[in-house]
Amino acid sequence: MKKLFTGSITQTMLLLVGITFMGALSSGCSSMSLTRQDVVRQYDAVAQLSDGLVDARGQDGALLAPITYSETKSDLDEAILYARKADKARANEVAQQGLKKLQKLNKMIVANRIEMDEVVNIRTRANLQGANLLFKEGSKEADNSFRAASRLLEKGETESARKLRPELIQFYARLELDALKQGTVAVAEKAIAAAEEADADKYAPKTLQNAREELKLSLSVLDADRTRADESNSHAQTATWMANQAREITALLKYYKSQDFTNEDRLLWYQNQLQQVRNALRDETLPFNQPNTKVIQELRDDELALKSVMKDIRLTNQLSQQRTVQLEQNIESQRQMHEKELQNVLKIHENQLAALSSGNASQMSQAKKEAAAQVATLKKRLSDQSLAQAKSERLSLRSEERFTQTQNRFSTEEAGVFRQGDNVLIRLNGFNFKPGKFEVDAVNYALLNKVVAAINTFPGSSVTVIGHTDEVGSDQHNLDLSAARARSVVGFLSTVGGIDANRLTADGRGEEEPVASNETEEGRGANRRIDVLIVNTETLLGSVPTR
Repeated sequence: MKKLFTGSITQTMLLLVGITFMGALSSGCSSMSLTRQDVVRQYDAVAQLSDGLVDARGQDGALLAPITYSETKSDLDEAILYARKADKARANEVAQQGLKKLQKLNKMIVANRIEMDEVVNIRTRANLQGANLLFKEGSKEADNSFRAASRLLEKGETESARKLRPELIQFYARLELDALKQGTVAVAEKAIAAAEEADADKYAPKTLQNAREELKLSLSVLDADRTRADESNSHAQTATWMANQAREITALLKYYKSQDFTNEDRLLWYQNQLQQVRNALRDETLPFNQPNTKVIQELRDDELALKSVMKDIRLTNQLSQQRTVQLEQNIESQRQMHEKELQNVLKIHENQLAALSSGNASQMSQAKKEAAAQVATLKKRLSDQSLAQAKSERLSLRSEERFTQTQNRFSTEEAGVFRQGDNVLIRLNGFNFKPGKFEVDAVNYALLNKVVAAINTFPGSSVTVIGHTDEVGSDQHNLDLSAARARSVVGFLSTVGGIDANRLTADGRGEEEPVASNETEEGRGANRRIDVLIVNTETLLGSVPTR
């Protein structure tokens, strides 16, 4: 009985120990069962750090600032480890520490990229030629040397890093030249092999197969006719591009997998990338609550608006260059004039010295008269220059005030006001034409009255009214329609606004200069617009487009 009782106690103790052990194991498994993506979802600081490191890696952070990149990545890994252990306080503390290092990392990437600009450019060119695929060991050695130079920069040893630049430039230049000598077909073959090695057959089979087909076409073209080298190279370059695309798709999908991304997580990540693109253009959230076609449409509209602004900037730069040339010519003309004046002064002084030396009273009297006349001429010139400079400053100040007044007349929704050299462009975003019509509706009167006030701000200026249409209808119809709309606006400005008709010109551009997509009614409405170019006779300060 005692033996039985003793056995029962032993079994009971073992059972309790087992339960305790299983409970502890279960508890540990529960805290460690959080996936990496679970941590990112539940910890905002960790999510910011993770996204920031992905961006930094895309900016070659591991190459340009390897020490800081490694330290930041270590903080991310440590924060995730604490989070998976359910140590929230420590996880957030380490993540915040990592975010501070991330700020330092981003600044370091920018600074070191500027410092190593030539090296970065030649490395990019070499890799575009496939050097990193054709000569893996050489590229790896060059990158290791690059990282060594970057470490020196991180430590503040700038001069030591600069001494390495010529060697790095030569190294990457040799790789680029060797890649060019290998030819596009060899690069394509290496690119496909690299994609296969990266498991693109599993993750991006369609794209990789397209690359293979392009390579086959490249080889078959050469087999058929050796003189069609350009066509063969074109197919080979396409094959390389597709193979690299397949490899990048694979890398992205592997990243998704390592983060335990669900399909929803992938789409949210993609939407976040699109939003970052939008943020660089304007601070508005993309309509992810609407169909994806709407999102893409807005991005296309952003692109068209950016192209329009860039066109204005290019025109402004062109006008600025013309003004610079004119200023240089004026400076040279003044230099020659002053040099001639100086020669005259020297000649008069020589005459005075000669007169003094000879003691001839008549010559001395003549020399004094010439000197007095020269002094009077110089005084008058200096006075005229001072008056001209003061007048120029007054005109510039007045012109600046007028531009500011014009700019302030319109809200952003009504118009964009730009400088184009000495001129002012008013882009009437809020002007509305009915489809296919050219008559000025009463809804536009208030906006046109502001245009009249803006034109009157620049007395003596000439004005060109430019009409634009959407792409509905034939090219000729739209060209005629845009001209008719411009004439309608000119008519309003003259008859209602009281502006001299001789100052006004109408011009039609048709559908050739869209500022938004023509695929939506909203975009087509934006393209049915009017631009008013005020050709100013007075000089405006600066030349950079505003608003």
